[in-house]
Amino acid sequence: MQNKNNLKTFSQGLLTLFLLCPFLVLFVHFQMSTRWDWNEFWWALKNSIWQGLWSALLSTAGGLALASGLIFCENRFSRWVNFNIFFLLPNFLPNLFILIGLMSLIDPFPMGSIGVVIVHAFINFGLCGVILKEVIKTKLSKLSDVAFILGAGRWHFYTRVLWPLIRKDILQVFFLVFVTAFSSFAIPLVVGGGKGINLEILIFEKMKIYNDWSTAVVISGVQSLLLFAFSLANFNANTVVEVNPHLQSRFLESRLSFYVFTFLYLVFFYSYFSGVWEGISSWSDFGLYSEEIVSGIFGTLAISIGVGCAIFALLMVITRLHQTNWFHRFLNGYIAPSTALVGFAFLVVGPNSSVFVLLKIVLGLALSYVIYLYKMGYGNYLIELGRYKEKAGLLGASESLIFWRVLFPLTYKRMFLYSGIAAFWATGDYGISKMIANRDISLALLSETFLSHYRIGFSSLLSFVLLLLGLLVFLAFRGVQIVVSRKINY
Repeated sequence: MQNKNNLKTFSQGLLTLFLLCPFLVLFVHFQMSTRWDWNEFWWALKNSIWQGLWSALLSTAGGLALASGLIFCENRFSRWVNFNIFFLLPNFLPNLFILIGLMSLIDPFPMGSIGVVIVHAFINFGLCGVILKEVIKTKLSKLSDVAFILGAGRWHFYTRVLWPLIRKDILQVFFLVFVTAFSSFAIPLVVGGGKGINLEILIFEKMKIYNDWSTAVVISGVQSLLLFAFSLANFNANTVVEVNPHLQSRFLESRLSFYVFTFLYLVFFYSYFSGVWEGISSWSDFGLYSEEIVSGIFGTLAISIGVGCAIFALLMVITRLHQTNWFHRFLNGYIAPSTALVGFAFLVVGPNSSVFVLLKIVLGLALSYVIYLYKMGYGNYLIELGRYKEKAGLLGASESLIFWRVLFPLTYKRMFLYSGIAAFWATGDYGISKMIANRDISLALLSETFLSHYRIGFSSLLSFVLLLLGLLVFLAFRGVQIVVSRKINY
């Protein structure tokens, strides 16, 4: 028994070491730079803060407006369609698709910090709206109806009832978007330009262009400390009041908001597919890049399938080792490192031949995705399953028997689902891939190259092929899940 406990602790330590490896690599390579440029650093830091604040402000304000539209939608159309999924699409699609759609829609697109803010805000409208809609449903309950009966005006209700009850929740959403935008790499890489360089882009330029590793390490260390300081912020939510799942009050719903955001999203998707059609119209020109495209397809499939398998393996390990102790608290409190830090860590470790580059990209993406997926609901589900594990242990079942006969049959569907989602995301990644690879080894990198040269038609068509490949890999994971289900049920 003691040996099994030691083995479990050792395995937990290995997984913890893997998650912390970017920070450990940063610590090992840390040294003060002799070429430090304070003006350059303050410029990038100012841009990071500016982009984060304005992205969070616009996303939260738009999300609050969308929340009232979603409440109107649920009161009218919830029996026929779930519009939450529609408005969450920009948040779950890879950034490449959003960039192409917005650059096709807005011509000329404002490069620099303004462009970065526009993209971040559009991506997060839906997420902020859905979160705040659930907060309003949970906390305002029947208070809106009571206020209406008592003759309170809309403005009075917003300032005296709505804001005091949900202001801390709004601050939580604001802070979530701020941290995401502050440490963004993929979006400023394409639309930031010279005026929108943030800390992530500065780290990338120091490593890949100027070969100034010491400065890159120092900037990455400062950024990691800032993100850690941001993580200490705590906005305790107010007490939940009685829930009313059907909110009919005119104070809480907005027909105009729903129609405006629906129109905005439809125009965006129309713009994206118009770009795809433009790419199809110039299909003959793709013959010039046939070799790169074929190579990119195989590279994309290798990365996507590799990330899906790595996520499945990591979730299996977490499921096997999960328990309500320091390991669970570590996973809940862990903040995924920035894209620049992950790319830097895997770039300096090991050889950089083609096979190892693909392996590094897969491991880097898996490290970035696994904690996000864990906090997306998988961790809470494991906590719910704790009682089954406890009962099986009391009946004398071994750890191995509990995992294969109790936990795995209850969790494998979610593991395959999350693995498929991660594989889909990986098809559109060009951030970590750009940091590690020295050439366009995937369709996402090739599409980003075309987009950077404003060849939106080519980029749109390649991104659509990426979308099809991502869906194909996602369905492949779902197919494997069906086969496993039959084996387990049999």
